[in-house]
Formats: sequence, C-alpha cells, structure tokens
Amino acid sequence: LLGLVTYYYYRNCKKIRTTNARLVAGGFLMLTLANAVFIAVGLDLVLYVLAEVFQLAGFCLLLGAFISVIKK
Repeated sequence: LLGLVTYYYYRNCKKIRTTNARLVAGGFLMLTLANAVFIAVGLDLVLYVLAEVFQLAGFCLLLGAFISVIKK
C-alpha cells in the first residue's frame, strides 16, 4: 500500500515539479525504503538502525514540506 502511495506522489512530482511535491515524494520514498529494510531486520540487527535512519529522514522531509506549506 505504501508503494502505491509513493508511486502516486512520484507521478505528481513529475507533473507539478515544485519543491513541496519533491519533498513529499522523497518523504514517502524514504518511508517505503525504511519499511522494506524493516522486513530484512531478521537477517542482521544492523539493518534496524539503517531502517530507523531512513524512517527519520522520511519524516523530516514530510515535516519540511508541512512547514513550507504553513509558512505560505
């Protein structure tokens, strides 16, 4: 489901080409990558840290887009 949301925002980013669209698309891409890495945590626990970093980056990108919209 998150992959479909990411794909939708990626298409939106290609169509609109604004900074906010890029931030939202990048944020959802990072969250999708984080969830993909969380699946592989059973293989190595170091992947847990990597997944958390991806998740933090995704939420930071979404926060940046939110702040940008609020300032306008």
